[in-house]
Amino acid sequence: MKKNIRLIGLGVVVTSMLAVSGVALADRTEKSCNHDRKTSKSAMHDGHIEKLHRIKEQLKLTQAQQPLWDSFIATPTHGDHARMDTRSTADRLKMMKENMEMMYGQRLARIESMQALYAALDTSQQAIFDKALKHSRH
Repeated sequence: MKKNIRLIGLGVVVTSMLAVSGVALADRTEKSCNHDRKTSKSAMHDGHIEKLHRIKEQLKLTQAQQPLWDSFIATPTHGDHARMDTRSTADRLKMMKENMEMMYGQRLARIESMQALYAALDTSQQAIFDKALKHSRH
């Protein structure tokens, strides 16, 4: 009998903990999803642009290096996800695959432009570039 009471007590405690954590998780998820994605993405984009401007200023690019910099920053970094909400699952999956392939191609173009720019930088500029982009997603 005592064993059954202990098991029931333990069950009540575990159930209570799960219920409380579930409510906390739901509240946290709701709060985290209540932001404006467009504003958030826009702020991230603006921050990325500002960072690139700071890097460019630090590099003190020559006229010969400028076209390589322009090519580097002109390469796209993300796919288009805006049309996903109105599609069927089959269409979304197809579009996801197409976006993935497009993003892979964009990433390769980005890497190639970055390699060309990096090769044109002198060693002090390379050190600045390395430090500035060490933890960046380029």
